[in-house]
Amino acid sequence: MPGITNPAEEYFKDGQWGWDAVAGAWVKLLVDADGRLIVAAEDKVYAHFASNAGQDIPNADWTIVDYEDQIYDPDDLVTTGAAWKFTAGTEGYYHVTAAVVFAGTADWTAVKSARLSIYVNGVAGEQIDYKANRDNTATQYVQVSGSTDVHLGVGDFVDIRVYQNTGAALALVANALYNYVAIHRI
Repeated sequence: MPGITNPAEEYFKDGQWGWDAVAGAWVKLLVDADGRLIVAAEDKVYAHFASNAGQDIPNADWTIVDYEDQIYDPDDLVTTGAAWKFTAGTEGYYHVTAAVVFAGTADWTAVKSARLSIYVNGVAGEQIDYKANRDNTATQYVQVSGSTDVHLGVGDFVDIRVYQNTGAALALVANALYNYVAIHRI
């Protein structure tokens, strides 16, 4: 590997990091079964989207969040719209962070809830946030947010779904600072 000069030196150990002077980047060092130094190419798989559309979320129905505003997606892994999803181009573990904020309403009473879940290949994965029993009739903005790690194979996809049961459709706040998703391979 250009930039790595002496693999016999003590600091070339499996799992450590080394500087590749040609690429100008830190790379993860691996040693094969014969003790030879190999360098794993780091897949920089990531996407970050937000929403300022004020999407309506129906009452008591899990709904895919359309994060329509691209912040970055260099590999075009995200499909926007009502069927928003991130599709893995590389197998591995991915860290998923998502958030939404519901527009202000006084309908968050004791038996009402807001939930945020990650779905993998259209199947409920993890519910990453749940807010309930607010018991307040004053106008409130409710945020649900969280993160988790998921394993995806090539072609597997993740979408983010939100749920609320205030008794009527409720919009998300029309501000991309509060409604976002970021996904990267770890």
